[in-house]
Amino acid sequence: MVSVFAGFVFNPEPVIKQAGFALATGILVDAFVIRMTLIPATMAIARAKAWWIPAGLNRLLPDLDVEGDKLAQRMPLPRPTAPDFANVPPGQGTSVSTPSESNWSTPLTGTDQSD
Repeated sequence: MVSVFAGFVFNPEPVIKQAGFALATGILVDAFVIRMTLIPATMAIARAKAWWIPAGLNRLLPDLDVEGDKLAQRMPLPRPTAPDFANVPPGQGTSVSTPSESNWSTPLTGTDQSD
């Protein structure tokens, strides 16, 4: 939006130049000063009071459980189990094998070429 309104500055009409400059400046101030500094600072100072909702309005609004927090409270999640490395034979399952350097440097021969 700033770039659109800033484009009006190049118009030969002085009124449109002023309006474009004013709107571009207003949006920049709103985006950077108000929304990125003042509102987060005010919410950090207010803490829980920033999220306060009147009791009557809270009763009227539906209780949405988008991320499934209530389901997780009713049904305990399974605990992850650690893998049993005590029964793995030596040399198996714990090392990573990589191709040798010679395999990477050999060129492909004409198996996938079409003429």
